[in-house]
Amino acid sequence: MVKNVDDNVGRVLNKLDDLGISENTIVIFTSDNGGFIHKWEGKTVTDNFPLRSGKGSLYEGGIRIPTMIYYPKNPGNGRKIDIPISTIDYLPTVMDIAGITNDLENIEGKSFLPLLEGKEAKTLENRALFWHFPHNYYDTRPVSTMRYGNWKLLEYLEDGHIELYNLADDIGEGNNLAATETQKADELLSKLHKWKTDVGAKELRLNPDYKKR
Repeated sequence: MVKNVDDNVGRVLNKLDDLGISENTIVIFTSDNGGFIHKWEGKTVTDNFPLRSGKGSLYEGGIRIPTMIYYPKNPGNGRKIDIPISTIDYLPTVMDIAGITNDLENIEGKSFLPLLEGKEAKTLENRALFWHFPHNYYDTRPVSTMRYGNWKLLEYLEDGHIELYNLADDIGEGNNLAATETQKADELLSKLHKWKTDVGAKELRLNPDYKKR
């Protein structure tokens, strides 16, 4: 799979060269979620170590994804950027690059063009990121999550229990600090609830057609 991806990314880049548009094209390589960690036809598909869990989960193994960007006006020579971005940021970034900035304030994501240009981006460094997944899946129960700096909070919606992690010290999310860092947990939980209210996030509801067997 690694060779297959490498070969086909190469085909895309070569085609851009052939068309003479590689110096006027932004190339983004990313993913929609973390690796699927369950077995397929009896074989393990992916291991996201040291991250916890995988696809569908709101632990880092499910939401931390690869992102590589070629921006020809400032190629960066392999520069690594540690400031988190989200897929909701792609639209405002492309709009910003294209000079369409009049509607950016109405979009939830933030342009990360300054990062591509090697500049500071305080609006990205100091913001919270949110996820909301009121469903069941392989490795998760209904849950809402936010990250603020290196702090990350998960609120499980069925019973209300919370988990708090410091990703700077615990990238594998193995040490739940909710019981000891109560002030930080309360702060983040308040921010999470406000965000869900602001965006009209759908909460769990009973199925009126459910009949117990």
